[in-house]
Amino acid sequence: MSLSHRRLAEHRRAMRRHQHHFSFADMVVVDPDTINEQAAEVATRLEFILATGANAENELEWFENNNYHHRRSSQQQHQQQRPNSNKLRYSYGHSFSDWVRREQMEYQRHLGATHWNLGRNSVYLHRYGPPQAELMLLKRVRACIGWAIHGLIFEFLDGTRVGYVSDVCSIDDNRGIERRRPTEWIDVEAGDYVRAVHGFNLSRSCFLCHSIHFEMASGRTISFESQHEPWKGSAFKYSLPENSLLQYVSCREGRCIGITGVETPMHLPVASAKRVQTLPEPCRENYQFFQLIAHRLDSNLEKEGSRPLGRDLWGKIIGEYLACYDLQDQTTSALGLLFKNQNQQQCKKMEEQTEPSSSSSTDGTPER
Repeated sequence: MSLSHRRLAEHRRAMRRHQHHFSFADMVVVDPDTINEQAAEVATRLEFILATGANAENELEWFENNNYHHRRSSQQQHQQQRPNSNKLRYSYGHSFSDWVRREQMEYQRHLGATHWNLGRNSVYLHRYGPPQAELMLLKRVRACIGWAIHGLIFEFLDGTRVGYVSDVCSIDDNRGIERRRPTEWIDVEAGDYVRAVHGFNLSRSCFLCHSIHFEMASGRTISFESQHEPWKGSAFKYSLPENSLLQYVSCREGRCIGITGVETPMHLPVASAKRVQTLPEPCRENYQFFQLIAHRLDSNLEKEGSRPLGRDLWGKIIGEYLACYDLQDQTTSALGLLFKNQNQQQCKKMEEQTEPSSSSSTDGTPER
């Protein structure tokens, strides 16, 4: 048994040994009679921010300093005694970029195919994928096309690239990619993801495939297609489960042999409390906090003589307009820090663009 197989076997034994520790607590349904003074004070302050928008920074500092969330100390003490499931789950990748880099090396070594799809698994999903798997949401896509599709390039939200281009040693080699007739980058809307992949194989054993189409969850279709009809072969189609994100498309000798993805619910709408139960503890606590605030707002409407929105309507609002990654702490989550860095870079660019114009307007003309 090789070292990698031995480690995998040890990992699976550890998961079975600690399986009883990974049960999630039931969701707490907010009842009007159980709202304490502390939660009411938090709701009042949040309602003030939503209504007026005044002194928002000071109010947010008050939230951070007091950390008023609807929590149970007994659960926190019991949770500290449990083994860290993240250490078991992510024992083979210290970060998202490390995990993706390792997988990309294997994909490049197999010339545009994962060893999972080569092993006759046409649709393979990583059950224990990278940390912060929501970063695998696509940012943009491009392909290299001639008489066939020579390459596919995916770029995730954090700028990490995966894919394969024929006769190019690295997916980050922009000069090599430019020699393979690449298309323009096609941007993917925020939060959108691939639901199915279909197209046509090649009639000869070379390159990747003849055409490929990505069906998105929004109903959009991203297509890359060769115009050389004599090379068009048989059709193929692979579908992904709803709770998964596309990672690779595997091709071998002109045929698409499968797709590889990662299981994660973080990109899905909140939908219901049943789905929230599968999320980490901080996300479940924030969901309970949203329930508490919704009830507080409805109770204030009843006192004013207005009609409240009701629990069903609040559930629809939170379930359809919020994704699971929105329940994370935006100050510490991977997506929150990523968006913060992007905003800072945009502000710097705007300042750099305004500085030359302001300096040219203030400078006087030299005297003759």
